[in-house]
Amino acid sequence: MLIEVCSSSIESVKNAIEGGANRIELCTDLRNDGITPSIPLLKEVIEFCPLPVHVLIRPRKGDFFYTHKDIAEIENSIEILNSFNIQGIVLGVLNQNKMPPFELLKKWCTKSIHNDITFHRAFDEVKDPFGAIETLIELGFKRVLTSGQKIKAIDGLPLLNKLNKEYGDKIQIMPGGGIGIENCLHFAEAGYSELHMSAKSSEHLENEDFIADIEIIRKVVQKTKQS
Repeated sequence: MLIEVCSSSIESVKNAIEGGANRIELCTDLRNDGITPSIPLLKEVIEFCPLPVHVLIRPRKGDFFYTHKDIAEIENSIEILNSFNIQGIVLGVLNQNKMPPFELLKKWCTKSIHNDITFHRAFDEVKDPFGAIETLIELGFKRVLTSGQKIKAIDGLPLLNKLNKEYGDKIQIMPGGGIGIENCLHFAEAGYSELHMSAKSSEHLENEDFIADIEIIRKVVQKTKQS
């Protein structure tokens, strides 16, 4: 099973590598579910990280109903990231009907030189998850990161399993949200091949961005390898 660790600092990336993770989703401001990382952070990570790096493109915290200014910022980020040796990008947007806007996403996919594109957890707010995933498949998205429209993915397993059963051969369904040592096996046993986690320790302070816990990563990697 591939383990992706959401990382917002050099220390988190290093812990992910040493803990045995397989891929990095790079962002910043994890306290607010992540926004686009800074260029200095991205450059530093690329210099030493042997793992595939996927970069989150999210201009601000909050909802996914973007203004013209937000859209311009996203498109600028896509163009900037085209010049970096990364392996994928992670993005998402919703229209006022709470669905992925086909033409805008098509434009973004066309702008990016990166073929490995993930639709992020904006998916957990779509009105019709089955219709939404068909749109993403048509657009050529590689995967969708989702908690099954629940706060924690373990509670969203019924929807996740339906989506994976119906569409798993066309798009990667990657569970994420509250995944850790105590529940990772549920996803491995259900047949998922990728998991997304932040490896947040219970000891981190709520007003600080946290560092991915190397021991949590190690134990999740070990448990899912044994399944």
